[in-house]
Amino acid sequence: MSINRKSVTNCGKVTRLPKEQWYRHEGFYPVIIERDRWLQVQSLLREKARPTVCNKTQHRYAGLLTCRECGNPFVPMNRYWRGNRRVEYVCKGYQRNGKSYCASHRIHEETLDAMTWEWLTQTQKHRKEELEKILDLQKMWASRKPIS
Repeated sequence: MSINRKSVTNCGKVTRLPKEQWYRHEGFYPVIIERDRWLQVQSLLREKARPTVCNKTQHRYAGLLTCRECGNPFVPMNRYWRGNRRVEYVCKGYQRNGKSYCASHRIHEETLDAMTWEWLTQTQKHRKEELEKILDLQKMWASRKPIS
């Protein structure tokens, strides 16, 4: 039996078709294994199958950092130092190809957290100042006498 379950759109994206739109060709290939045996094996395979394990750790800055020297992304690496776990982001060009390709660039996640927090607090302070200026302008415009 041959079944076509997928359809390709004009953008190259593959989508699954509903079961009603499948093309089924019964007896297209010669039978090698009897249907009963096939179903038994499929049920055994389903029992043995384990669920896929997602990456449990989500790294905050994964995919956001790039190396200025070689343009490769920074990838998270778990490091253990004095019994403590640290996450540092390392240039993938250096990690894969060595120092002949790119210099050793690494950033600790704690440093990135501190820099992000500092930027957020400065931005918040700047926005408050801008809001106060806008409110002062509104008060000034409201206090003006209308032109007659």
